[in-house]
Amino acid sequence: MQIEARLMQKRLVAGTAAVTHGRFVDTKKGIRVGLGFHLGFQAFNSHCIPIQKGWCAFGKVKRLQKGRNVSMAASENPQKEAVRVWLGSGSASRHALMKEIMEEYGELMTFMGKVSADIDEKAIRYDDPRQLVLALAHAKADAILEKENGFGGEDGYLITCDQVVLHKGCILEKPEDEGEARRMIAGYAEAPASTVGSTVVTHLRTGKRVERVDIATILFSKDGLPQDTVDYLIDEGEIFWCAGGLMVEHDKVQPHVVSIEGGIDAVMGLRKETVVDLLRACATET
Repeated sequence: MQIEARLMQKRLVAGTAAVTHGRFVDTKKGIRVGLGFHLGFQAFNSHCIPIQKGWCAFGKVKRLQKGRNVSMAASENPQKEAVRVWLGSGSASRHALMKEIMEEYGELMTFMGKVSADIDEKAIRYDDPRQLVLALAHAKADAILEKENGFGGEDGYLITCDQVVLHKGCILEKPEDEGEARRMIAGYAEAPASTVGSTVVTHLRTGKRVERVDIATILFSKDGLPQDTVDYLIDEGEIFWCAGGLMVEHDKVQPHVVSIEGGIDAVMGLRKETVVDLLRACATET
């Protein structure tokens, strides 16, 4: 429950507040916390649990009748130790997105760094892309926990992910060579591509896990990427670490992207809203 209160605190302010029908309402910002709260990410919105047992992010409050107010000072909120989070991925894109999350919630979370699973992903096969990415994310969590010896009993959270690209009914994973990368990239001018990405959060102390699959769809211009851009991406080499050789965040690729449905962070492999939601859900269920 502590992480939920800390995440809610990001959007609450000290001062006058109202408790209406057992739900805490920030009258200064007009946000009914019991029904939902804004995570702070641009254009993102999510839900939170109702305040339970008369507690809110600033401490204990009485359940008052509708329309009555209670004043609370920021000093009433005891300081809590930041939640420890490990990212089980070697992806540069996911690492960059994790840093963005830390910039927003840095006082609430401590990023302990990246750890690599080093599993044989080809040994896990499913025809259903959702089932495949979830199985791989869970397998990565299992491998990391064994490799790190359970993180020595640390109390924190491990985030593992996987992603494939679905294009014209085919599942595309990381390109194995230059020829495959060129074929993948050329195909995106013919039809939209969708990323199917999983996120699994494991509570290290209890082993509890929560999961989610996010899907985003990318439409490229009909002309596709210019040949010199493709050559540059091949020489640079980063696309060989990306499912489908897809790097929409790359400055040489962005001008050729017509639209993205589902969020660029989901395309990059780690939807920020999902991370926060799953951390909160994992804390709730442990």
